[in-house]
Amino acid sequence: MPKLYTIQQISKLFGVPKSTLRYWQQEGILPLHKGENGYRQFSMKDMLELSDVMFYRELQMPVRFLKQLHQMDAGQLKEVLQQNLHGIDEQMEHFKKTRRRLKQRIAAVENLQKLLDSPYQDEEPDCEEIIQFELTQEKTLAHYLKDQYRDVLLVPKPGEECIHGLAADGIDELKEEARIWRRPQQKAYKACLVQIPTGMGTQGDLPLHRQALAQMGYHTGQAIMRYLATVAAPAPTDCYHAWIEVF
Repeated sequence: MPKLYTIQQISKLFGVPKSTLRYWQQEGILPLHKGENGYRQFSMKDMLELSDVMFYRELQMPVRFLKQLHQMDAGQLKEVLQQNLHGIDEQMEHFKKTRRRLKQRIAAVENLQKLLDSPYQDEEPDCEEIIQFELTQEKTLAHYLKDQYRDVLLVPKPGEECIHGLAADGIDELKEEARIWRRPQQKAYKACLVQIPTGMGTQGDLPLHRQALAQMGYHTGQAIMRYLATVAAPAPTDCYHAWIEVF
C-alpha cells in the first residue's frame, strides 16, 4: 500500500503553513483526500503536484493561474512561462542597475570620509568636461536624475559666483550643449571636501579651504565641486568632492 502523509508532515516537509495547504485544497489547486479517520492525507503524487504549485508561487503566479495549471495544453503553458521569464529578465536588469547605483553611492560616502581624513592631496578632477545645467532643461535633467554624481558646481575664480553644471563624460547626446569647462593640461589641483548647507545655494566652506591653502603658500584659482552625498552635519548638508586649482 502506498505511503500516505499527514498534513502536519507535509507542512513540515515543505515549509508551508497548514492553513495554506487547506486553502489550496479548498480552491481545487491541490487534490483533497481524507482517510477513514477524516484526516487529510497526501500521496506521493500529491507531493509532486504540491512541488509544482510551490514553484509557480515562487514566480508570484496568482491563484487563478494555479487553479488552471493542469487545464492548459503545452502551448498555453509555454506562453505563460515565457511571459514570466521575460518579466524576470526585466527585474534582473532593474536589480543590476540598482546594484550599480548602490555601489556608486557607497563609494561616494567612502570618498567623503577619505577627503575629511586626508584633505589637500594632489589630485586631478575626475571629469573631462562640464556643460551648463538648468533644472528646466529636460535633456540634462534626465541624466541628472539618473546619476546625481554628475551634478557639478564650478567657481571660475575666487569671489565669483557658482555656475551649475553637469559632468558630460560618456554622454554623446550632450556634446552639443553649452560647455563651461574642459579639463586643462598641466594644471595642479588640491582635493578637499566642501560642505554646503542644503538649500542655501552658497559656496559653503569653500572660502575656508582657500584660506587654508593660502596659509600653505598657494594661490588658488578655479574650483570644481562634484556632488557626493547629503548628510547630517548636524543639519542637512550637501557634500562635494572639490578640486581647487593651485599655483
